[in-house]
Order: sequence, then C-alpha cells, then structure tokens
Amino acid sequence: MEKSITSLNPLVDKALKKNPFDFTDDAEGIKSYLNELLLDKNLLLAFELIIYIELKIQVEFEVYKDRFINSLLDIVMQHKINNEQDKIPSFFDNFLLRHMREGDPNALKAYEWFRSIYSSKVNRFKDYQIRSEENCIYSNHPRTNGMSVVLSQGTHGVFTWKDHIVFKSVFDLAIYSMLLEELKPDVIIEIGSGKGGSAVWLADMTKILGLKSQIYSYDINKPDFSYPNVNFIEFDLNNLNDNIDFPENKNWVGSKLIIEDAHENISKVLNKIDSKVGAGDYLIVEDSDGKQKELFNFIKNTKNTYLTDQHYLDLFGRNGTSATNSIFKVV
Repeated sequence: MEKSITSLNPLVDKALKKNPFDFTDDAEGIKSYLNELLLDKNLLLAFELIIYIELKIQVEFEVYKDRFINSLLDIVMQHKINNEQDKIPSFFDNFLLRHMREGDPNALKAYEWFRSIYSSKVNRFKDYQIRSEENCIYSNHPRTNGMSVVLSQGTHGVFTWKDHIVFKSVFDLAIYSMLLEELKPDVIIEIGSGKGGSAVWLADMTKILGLKSQIYSYDINKPDFSYPNVNFIEFDLNNLNDNIDFPENKNWVGSKLIIEDAHENISKVLNKIDSKVGAGDYLIVEDSDGKQKELFNFIKNTKNTYLTDQHYLDLFGRNGTSATNSIFKVV
C-alpha cells in the first residue's frame, strides 16, 4: 500500500516526515491530492491515502490528527453527495452530517461509521470468516438494525408482484435488481420456489434489463402455473446424493446467479452448487442467520473460492439483507 501512495505523489511522504506535521503548508496540498483521486474515481487509493496518513502523520496532540483525518473524511462525504448523487444527500448522509457538524458526543462515532460503510464500498470483497468476526460500528451487532430486516417482507401483509406472493425482503429485491444489471446472468437458479412470485419477479426484472436469462426454480411443491422464461421443477432436495443431482442441471450454462432459499439439506445443496459454479458467478444464501455453521464448513472445504460482496451486503446498513454475510462472488 505504501508503494502505491508514494509512487503517485511523493509530496505526501515529504509532508508526513515533518515532525510535527505542518498544517499550514501541507494540509491543503494533501486535501487537493485526495480530491484529485476522488475525481479520477480512484476510490480505493483515496481510502488507502487516508489510512496511510493516519499511520504516518506526526503531531503534537492526538486530537489534531483526529481533526485532520475527519476533515479528509468530510471531503469524501462531499464527493459522494456532489459527484455520485448529483448534490442530493440521502437520509443516511443527512443523519451523519447532522452529528458531524454539531460536534456532539456522537460526532466521532458518525465519522467512524461513515468510514466503515465506505470501506465496504472500496474494499468490496472480503473473506467470509474475517467478516463474520466483525460487527457493525453503530450497533455492535452483526446487523445495523435487525428489526428493519424483520419488517422488510411486510407486516399486515407481504410484498406481492402481479398478484403472486413474493417472500422476499424489499432490501433483497433492491439488491437483486442492481446485481442483475451488473452480472447479466445467463441462468438464475432458485432453490426454493415458494409460491412462485419471486421467480416471476426475477423474470420480469431480467426482461426489463433486456436480458434473456433462463430461470430454473426448484421446490418439493411445484407452483401450479407457468410463466415465460421460468422453469418450475418439482424436486425434493433431500434426495440429493452422490448419484442424484438437480434435474436439468446441464442447462446451467453461462454466468449464474444461484439463490438458496429452501432451508433443506443445506450442506449437500451447497456442495452440489460448488461443483457447477465458475469464476464470476454469484451465490446468495437467504435467511442465513441459522445457517452460519453450514456456511462456515462449506467455505472452509469448498473447491472454489467464495468472497463476500460487501457492496451489496452493507448497502442498507451492515447486513441490511436476509443474507447475513452470505452474498458471495466466486473468484
């Protein structure tokens, strides 16, 4: 990391070697360099720059360092609002800005939280075990707000699409809509059809995006209707073994989005999936709070490498999804 920073701008090292750091002459130069990185969309290097400065800066009092680092985070925040969001702050931005500007006891926590969330964006992919040992800065729990996920399927009723019940979190639906556009899957494998509504929704989203994705949806109770580009397949997951595989799995060709939402025979299901995925494919294990043991064993012994995608996992707060630490990209 140090090599990438200094090779791009040796003036940073020159400034940081001063003891104490000269806020009058050098602070504006570093801020200008940070702005350049952000405008060039070099977000990872911009984030590394802040970490590098925090490690290397020499000041008389620690509070000076904290203030300077926070001033750099202010620049990142304003870039996010002005350049990425067309000068329109989100609810979350306004929440953080209110505390940052008031300088109340929550200000430091607000800066720390923003830094943590932004890290999920720039350091997008992370080892499952490492991530599983971390908690949200704000809540000190695996999720920022567990109740928001509890409510996200609906309360007095559930989310429906074309009169079909869709047993999905609205957070997950938003994540899927973005992931579909990014991944452009040739095949979507849904393990657990439910009432069929989620497969219908997925088919419509791919059509809207101009994709020709084929959907294979498996359940022991096959939905009793048909829909374009959706193949509902009756199958008992408990029958999976060394000799019995998913029906029609030979059609799982091309880029794949695989959604596990059946909660049956988890280990065998995951191992079968592992034999069919390739680099770039996505595996999402929904409702995974109670599946962490199986996931840990799977990741530990799998032949492929799966990294958690923090961009989607933390888009609505840490683990703001039913898939706790379980949106995976195969690399």
